[in-house]
Amino acid sequence: MKTVPATRPRPLRLPEARDFAPEPELCLYRGGTRALLLRYLQLSLATGRLPSPLGRECFRARLSWRQRVTFEDAVIFVHDMESAVLQLDAFSQRVLTGIVLEDYSDRELARVLHTKRRTIHENYLLSLDQLSDLLLRRGMLKPISCQEAKKPPNSVKSLNPE
Repeated sequence: MKTVPATRPRPLRLPEARDFAPEPELCLYRGGTRALLLRYLQLSLATGRLPSPLGRECFRARLSWRQRVTFEDAVIFVHDMESAVLQLDAFSQRVLTGIVLEDYSDRELARVLHTKRRTIHENYLLSLDQLSDLLLRRGMLKPISCQEAKKPPNSVKSLNPE
């Protein structure tokens, strides 16, 4: 009886060339885009389906907070986010899935995808910018005004009116 040698899964190929050249302002939206991806994970699980870029894999997730949303709103949001994420190339989807949804570090994901840590980090930032651009064009992210961009990211309003 012949034994078939175990084969390693092929690593995802890096995109040859990107048609996307990010605008410098898109880096302001990375936090919001990441938050929308986490919300997408939460609501897609709440509606009874795995997020499509995850396929049927097992993954780690932290879901501890819930906001009341109607089922119809959740389904519409999940569908819109899914179609936006699926417009990215396969490697970008895998990087965003690994870092944001599965909570891998860039070092862990580089080991899983058999590539360099720097490649993962650069592709992660570029993928976030590309997804931010898609979400801005679809109206799922609110444009930031110049005044909002000048505020420090963790500014806290004073409780004393004096």
